[in-house]
Amino acid sequence: MRGRQTLSGVVADSIIRDIRARKLGPGDHLPTLKELSAQYDVGYGVAREAMQQLVALGLVDVRPRRGAVVREIDSTGALDDSRIAMLLSDQSVTELYDLRALVEVATAGQAAESASEAQLEEILSAQRAFDSSLRAGRAVYAADADLHAAIAQASGNAVFIRVLNALRGILVEVRAQAAVVPGAPEVAKHEHDAVVKAIVARDSHAARTAMAKHIATAKETVMRARLEPPRSS
Repeated sequence: MRGRQTLSGVVADSIIRDIRARKLGPGDHLPTLKELSAQYDVGYGVAREAMQQLVALGLVDVRPRRGAVVREIDSTGALDDSRIAMLLSDQSVTELYDLRALVEVATAGQAAESASEAQLEEILSAQRAFDSSLRAGRAVYAADADLHAAIAQASGNAVFIRVLNALRGILVEVRAQAAVVPGAPEVAKHEHDAVVKAIVARDSHAARTAMAKHIATAKETVMRARLEPPRSS
């Protein structure tokens, strides 16, 4: 899910996709290691490593004489944002980005209208941090979230701010899934520049338009990433 993967990661990711798509559900048995080896044309050791990754993620339970079984995910249990993001269905991701479009287009417009000079500087600082991470070759997804949070904060809309804060962890993890799409961070930078430029210019219409385009591109990129097979190293 984060760029190039090991062979075991590719196998694990394929099984996660089946769980996410409800092709595998709680209590369903996974193939044996021998069967996984044959199914994915990998060595036994690779299949074992893939199974260990699924166990470590808390998605699969392995017991003697029973084999590997998909675990029941307790909605009240402690799933971290990474695992939640992995298990979100494509429909749920679509709905998540539809929500982002409703909220963040509005926050961009409101930020252009009402941001204080200090809030504009926070937006510019977050933009510079994103650009710095990109130039350094580091993951940009937390910096991406920081920039969007700064824009929301500048909107002054307390409800929108709370919604985005509550979703921050999952949004960062879902954004990270786009790492398999070449050039995605560079496209995001270009679109961020347009949003920030409009906000600084106090052009509410341009800010809304630029943010709408950015969210639509981000949604398309994430959905493309979830449909593309991961690349092995």
